[in-house]
Amino acid sequence: MRNLVTVVVLLVVGSMWTFFALPWLLETVFLNSFASPGLQVQQFLDEVTGKLFVVFWCCNVSVVLLWVVRTMQRRAASAARVAAMRTRWWTAASLLLAAGLLLSAVMVLFRFPQLSPGGIILLLALLLVNEALLFWLPTVFASRGSYRLVVPGAQLFPKVLMGGS
Repeated sequence: MRNLVTVVVLLVVGSMWTFFALPWLLETVFLNSFASPGLQVQQFLDEVTGKLFVVFWCCNVSVVLLWVVRTMQRRAASAARVAAMRTRWWTAASLLLAAGLLLSAVMVLFRFPQLSPGGIILLLALLLVNEALLFWLPTVFASRGSYRLVVPGAQLFPKVLMGGS
């Protein structure tokens, strides 16, 4: 039960990051990183915070919920099942990152080709932060028993912090 509460808390924190902190950071701290000749910065920010990161948030939360359901219902009966889940985790993480890159290309880079290289790098870094907050951390804390060995870095967190299982 503690794992489920932790996952919900992490998803809420990730949601607050996506819907409140990220737009604020982009409009205040990182505003000059996106400035380039011919770029309508406000339209760009609306596209990024209003569409790109919201769609990416939906993708991540959906996959995390699937992971939670999958790992809570089944116990790892064998090392082969744990290995299969490792492959599924990496596949999900890779697909989410690919989806983020594709969404960035379609929703931002194709519409705003004049975006500076620094802005592109910052945008990709923020996608990685979102991936960590909305997919990696929740799956770390949602994984129970032998499934803790599936998610990279889960072993770094003490069992007490992870619900003792």
